[in-house]
Amino acid sequence: MTQTVLARAGGFAQVRHVVAAFYDRVLECEELHRHFAGIDMPRLVDHQTRLIAGLMAGDHALDDAHLQRVHARLGITGAEFDNLQRLLHEILEEFGYEPCDVDRVCRAFRQRRHLVVTAAG
Repeated sequence: MTQTVLARAGGFAQVRHVVAAFYDRVLECEELHRHFAGIDMPRLVDHQTRLIAGLMAGDHALDDAHLQRVHARLGITGAEFDNLQRLLHEILEEFGYEPCDVDRVCRAFRQRRHLVVTAAG
């Protein structure tokens, strides 16, 4: 049986380190940090760790309706989403993920673009 990206990554606890580093980078980004003012970041990192771990495990049972609902009011642009994806790609590479695993996770992330992007630009 083929191992999932999540298993190769070392499991949920290791993915949490990746997601925490990702959000550190996001908060440093002038274009993106405005979306996180007043957000409980530890809670968000926990939530996003479950999301990214699900993408890594090939879990297609992720709640797309929930993703769309929570992002509807945020006014995230296509350019901002692309920037998020670029940062995710960079972090995964920095953590030593294999190129095929980086591509797989980023493709699954990109497939949810229509659920997150709610503003022109």
